[in-house]
Amino acid sequence: MKYLLVSVLVSLVLASPVFAQNRIELHPDMNMQSCAISEPLMPPIVQVYVFVTGPSTATGARFSVPKPGCWVGATWLGDAMSPGTAVIGTSQSDWSLAFYAGGWPCSGSQTPPIYLGAISFLISNQALPCCKVEAVPSLAFSFTDCNFQEHPLDPSVPMVVNPDNTCGCQGGILMATESVTWGKVKALYR
Repeated sequence: MKYLLVSVLVSLVLASPVFAQNRIELHPDMNMQSCAISEPLMPPIVQVYVFVTGPSTATGARFSVPKPGCWVGATWLGDAMSPGTAVIGTSQSDWSLAFYAGGWPCSGSQTPPIYLGAISFLISNQALPCCKVEAVPSLAFSFTDCNFQEHPLDPSVPMVVNPDNTCGCQGGILMATESVTWGKVKALYR
């Protein structure tokens, strides 16, 4: 009985990568090194970089990344897509993306992580602590593989605004800021 239990556990551990699915990851940097930003930021425009990660190659995805209510004072400015990405909709509602950079179908450019583009927000430094920006289902929450078969996405990896001890992400990007008077700003344009 003990050997049966051990062999079942070993087979489950070895088989787990087979069940891994692709997911959407959001980061405040192109290198996917950070999971959070801490306000205030200068300049007050934040780029949320969007990636598809996982074990499978992908040719498309459908999801949304709406501005969460906890990101008080933030305004969605628009989406900037990676070259070779065809888009229907916006990140704020129902976003359908097809990636064909580097050749179609499924050249090396469709091997995760795949950079999809950036979502721009204008911020006002009023976000609540531990505010999570994440990809969520729109009409679908899926990715398309190289055979044009649709598969569900795993839950996304969110980006956190104003992280604290309870968020699970402490890697905030801090931008250098200094106090400036109106006179100093006007002097820049003389």
